[in-house]
Amino acid sequence: MQAPLWYVNDGNGPQGPMPEAQIVSLLAAGQIRPTAVFAPQGSSAWLRIDQVPAFQRALPQAPQGMPPGQLMQPMPPMPPMQPQAPGQLGQPMHGQMPGMMAPGMMAPGMRPQPARPKSQGGAIAVVVIGCLAVVGWVGYRYVGRRSYTDLPQVAASFEKEKLSKDGKTLTLTLKLESETKGPVSVHVTSAGQSLTPLAPAEVEESVLKIKLDANALPAGESELKLSISAEGFRGLYDLTVKVKMPPKLTGSGSRLWVSGRPGSVEVKDGSIKVDGEKGTKVTVGSQEITVAGAAAQPTPLDVVALLESKKASELASANAKVPVVLTYTDGTKLTGELQLYGAEIGKALGLKLKGAMKGPVSFGKGDEAPPKPRAIVDITGSTFKLYGDGPGPKAIDLVADSDFITRTSSCGTYRNSVTGVIVSIGREMNDQKYTIYERRTGKVVGSRFFRAPLPECPETLTQEQTVTSYVDSSEVDTYLQSLVGK
Repeated sequence: MQAPLWYVNDGNGPQGPMPEAQIVSLLAAGQIRPTAVFAPQGSSAWLRIDQVPAFQRALPQAPQGMPPGQLMQPMPPMPPMQPQAPGQLGQPMHGQMPGMMAPGMMAPGMRPQPARPKSQGGAIAVVVIGCLAVVGWVGYRYVGRRSYTDLPQVAASFEKEKLSKDGKTLTLTLKLESETKGPVSVHVTSAGQSLTPLAPAEVEESVLKIKLDANALPAGESELKLSISAEGFRGLYDLTVKVKMPPKLTGSGSRLWVSGRPGSVEVKDGSIKVDGEKGTKVTVGSQEITVAGAAAQPTPLDVVALLESKKASELASANAKVPVVLTYTDGTKLTGELQLYGAEIGKALGLKLKGAMKGPVSFGKGDEAPPKPRAIVDITGSTFKLYGDGPGPKAIDLVADSDFITRTSSCGTYRNSVTGVIVSIGREMNDQKYTIYERRTGKVVGSRFFRAPLPECPETLTQEQTVTSYVDSSEVDTYLQSLVGK
């Protein structure tokens, strides 16, 4: 069975995972402090060292009279000098760099120099520095640091929670029972999931502040489990905190909904559909809609204000961000934003322009006179095709719509050479009659009939029992484009 892996928090945040044997070795060497806490991989519960026997046994044992777990380790012995073998003159001695000459050897032409007495200063300096290092290390291990059992236990109490104005950051404020001078580490979980703080925990005058991502918490009440450890304190302090998050407007694209309370708004097929508590006011751009009930009819989206800055030629592919505000009867106000793309905007504008077939369609103040230049839009079926250009939707002066008129004839009968069955194949011609409306007045200002060509009949029997033809689209384009300049 594979040994478990562990996370270690020595006051500088979680590290790991690492094997149990490695942690035991680091504890024995004094590289992990007894105040550290441990968590097995796959668990969110942190354990003190006295809760893991294998780690507690790894602490160094102190000699009599010293605090537990504070054993000084002996210094490693110096490597012995190797004797110089006979006949090895000119070979590097122990500690001698290659290429240097051995003592007693002279290069040709060199004169012997009188021997100098050996200085003892270097050896004394080495001994003094070594002694100071040992004294400092012993002082740190045995005087500057207290044993694990002598350390106080960290404790805290929850004071308050605060949500930032933009609703993105939740700050938890806790009161520490003892003042800490070192760093404080906090591990937060909610519903079994770890929540990473947005910044290291802040401690000032025994007040601990933890900042969390508010979007990571659902609307309503949530239970947070905090595990707190601090340098100079023993063990891990666990604290459970309950926070209540307000409802929030979430979602993306053309649909938003309220998390934690009934309510939604959606733009579909050019119309706005709202749902939620009766009496809730929903503002979409410049339009305000009051929720009347589940059976409420969709409201056409007024896209004119959204497209004022667009050219007429850009309307079919325009995108728009629309602010949304939901105001409940108790005063709760939620804000969001719809992202509308060209397809939805085209449907909304086409739906509004279809009104020209029944009467005038106004785009607001300044829309009384014919625009110059002007544009015409073809709204046949689900089509939204523009001809011409101009500043914004008001440049659309003409609206074209068409009806399909179908003519039929026969190609005759065909015999199946295998089965002997006789099959009739027909011909279908789809003509179009275009009617042109003036948007501002709703009057008919022109019409044109386009005849579909006669489709060719097949020479042999095919799977299709009807051959069809449609109007040449280039003829329609030429006609509609000619109306722009009139």
